Amino acid sequence: MRAAFTWLAHSRPDLYCAINRAAQVTTSTFREEHVKVLNKAIKHANATKTLSHMYAPLEKETLHLCVYADSSFASNDDLSSQLGYIVLLCDGHSRCHVMTYSSRKSRRVVKSIMAGEVYALADAFDAAFIIKHDLERIYDQHLPLVMLKDSKQMFDVITRASHTTEKRLMIDVAAAREAYKRYEISNVGLVRSELNPADGLTELQVFCGTGSYSSHGHGRQSGGTVGHSERDDGGLGDGDHDDGGTDGWALG
Repeated sequence: MRAAFTWLAHSRPDLYCAINRAAQVTTSTFREEHVKVLNKAIKHANATKTLSHMYAPLEKETLHLCVYADSSFASNDDLSSQLGYIVLLCDGHSRCHVMTYSSRKSRRVVKSIMAGEVYALADAFDAAFIIKHDLERIYDQHLPLVMLKDSKQMFDVITRASHTTEKRLMIDVAAAREAYKRYEISNVGLVRSELNPADGLTELQVFCGTGSYSSHGHGRQSGGTVGHSERDDGGLGDGDHDDGGTDGWALG
């Protein structure tokens, strides 16, 4: 049953977390609760058979990559953390194509919520950067890469040079900062949890895509805590960092 259900993971991100959680169950850890959770996911899949990805044409001139990442600390049965991300190819009209997504158990020991957020961001960036490289060769144009998180602490660590107290995270954090400074990451954004589609890839809940990503009410907000970190040019292109600023692009 689990093997057959796994096939849906290729086209149903809303089921991916439930599928991965079911795959983690072994003979020694099996409980009746696992059957109930799997049956609920199968029931949802049967009730939403018509749910599918819709790939509308995108405007080539405004193409960019939006990457959402999230983690769920110690949420698995063995107290390991679940990591998830989704990579979207978007245009300037809020239309998007799902390029790839993932939901998996962390292979490393996660000692804090911050550590889970760092590992999720690192996984998401690795996947997105490969896609960015290939698409730039195909389209023969630069594609901005925007990383979006719902962790304020992670946002500050990358964009405002604040420091984490966990030494084991310093290498991953330094790599993220270096990618940001070299413009491999064009911008970093902070979004509310309810607007983060990767949240559905780390927790047993249902989220449904509509072929567009939420970007309501774009505008500068002084002192806001929800938004993009600002480059000096105010956009997604080249320019210097404004590490000490608090202005941002409001999402949601």
